[in-house]
Amino acid sequence: MGGMRFGVAALAAAGVLHCAAAFAEPVSWNGTWSGTSNSGNATTVVISGGKVTKWLNNGFPKNVVSSTVSANQVTITDDGTWKATMTSKDGKTATMSASGKGASGGFAKNSSTLTKR
Repeated sequence: MGGMRFGVAALAAAGVLHCAAAFAEPVSWNGTWSGTSNSGNATTVVISGGKVTKWLNNGFPKNVVSSTVSANQVTITDDGTWKATMTSKDGKTATMSASGKGASGGFAKNSSTLTKR
């Protein structure tokens, strides 16, 4: 009987731990995130006070018009030609996908893995 109570208690504790992990703290996005795009150029995003204040996409500076920072994702738009989405992997690294009008005038897209500095 004692072993059964222990088993039930262990299962209950495991359930509580699992629930706690499912509701982990949201990512602290504030800081400088940097990396290299899939085409080999620098990508940097600076977030301060829950807003994107600087965006260098694939080596090109972008004029940030709007940004949304949520628990595990950041979206950024520039003057209407580019949009990007950052998704947290573990709070210290994030993947970024960006697409818009390229330097040659046609559609372009790139991706990056960014690390918080």
